Amino acid sequence: MLIKDSWTTAFQWGVRDGFNPCALSTILVFLLFVSWFGSTQRRVFPFGLFFILATMRVNYQLLRGQYDRFLIRPGVNDVLHGFTLCLGLVFMVIGVVYFIHWTRGGKARMTSRWLLRLRRPAFLKEPFQENDAGLKREERCEKNAILKWIILAILSSGLATVIAGWGSQWPQSYWVIATYYFLIQGGDFSSGALFAFLYSVSFALPLFTAWLSIILIARRHKTRPFSERSMAYLRISLSAVFLSTGIGLVYLFIKS
Repeated sequence: MLIKDSWTTAFQWGVRDGFNPCALSTILVFLLFVSWFGSTQRRVFPFGLFFILATMRVNYQLLRGQYDRFLIRPGVNDVLHGFTLCLGLVFMVIGVVYFIHWTRGGKARMTSRWLLRLRRPAFLKEPFQENDAGLKREERCEKNAILKWIILAILSSGLATVIAGWGSQWPQSYWVIATYYFLIQGGDFSSGALFAFLYSVSFALPLFTAWLSIILIARRHKTRPFSERSMAYLRISLSAVFLSTGIGLVYLFIKS
């Protein structure tokens, strides 16, 4: 009964910890990555899967204390702290750009040279069917297409590892750590490993939800392309999300 209760605790606290500012920032970084490289569902699916698995692996190892020796080294905390400020400023800039693009009706061009124009997400390009055909031609004709996929897969996994490692500065729930070490000290190493695994899976549920939403949106866009009005709503929504998250990270940097 105690073991089953520990599994429930792992799931509940994993979901709860998965909604901290660092974890939500991970979702935005994932969105930016997929928006740039996810030209089709055939790319969104594997890259998202690699990203999620890397995030789960890092959180699993963090709970088991496998990064403790690295995290306690001098200067590591300062680097993570500075990364918070940098990521917050980047999010704020992206939010401002989306807002300016929205106010101009998505018609910002090179006439405003100071404006960094963000392109439409790759998986929402028009027409989606041509992107699929283009990818198939690329895979048939390009000799190093497999190498390109491997590089992008490594890039997605590496990016997730860095972001998840940065998120380690957000403290895990006390009861999660206490329950894990209670199982380990009792000699039940298999239950402790399963506990850490369930925690890492539930921690990644918000990221998994974002990944699944992108796949469904891309599939819907393939049959019924979004109107410019819908894209305008998307821009202002992304502007609000990026701005609020960026301000939150800057505030977190100042207060910590």
